[in-house]
Amino acid sequence: MGDFFKQNWGNVASVLGLGISVWVLIVAHGARAAAEQARSLARLKSLVEELESAANKVQLIGIFLRDRKWEIAHLLADEALSVCRATLTRWGDQFMESKNSLYNACTELQSISDSCITSVAVALTATDWQQTIRAQREARKLISSVVGRAKKAEERSGKTNA
Repeated sequence: MGDFFKQNWGNVASVLGLGISVWVLIVAHGARAAAEQARSLARLKSLVEELESAANKVQLIGIFLRDRKWEIAHLLADEALSVCRATLTRWGDQFMESKNSLYNACTELQSISDSCITSVAVALTATDWQQTIRAQREARKLISSVVGRAKKAEERSGKTNA
């Protein structure tokens, strides 16, 4: 056996090197997959934070509409609208079931923004004001449902990574 190793030490070392290379490749592949999962989870957390920001803005819109502070409500509606549109652009393919809800929320937020602009120049009728309040409530409901779905996806992703 000793003569075999003396005569074939290079071959044995090559086989051992090949085995180590295969092992390193397997470990590297696993590390890459873990890094991709972590990146995906971080992106999902970012989405949840963006949507929660929009939901908070929509909630504040209701307060300022009630107090008839049109300029502030208009600014908040535009900010929430921008977040929702950016979310659709950035995340649309990943959350197909939420896409329609976000589109509808954008429509409601645009309606609120338009009403606020109009109300600065001309006082809104009681009917118009009630429609604006309904639009705010509907936008809040739609965005909240999307936030809920995103959080559920985040929790599922977090559990699969743990």
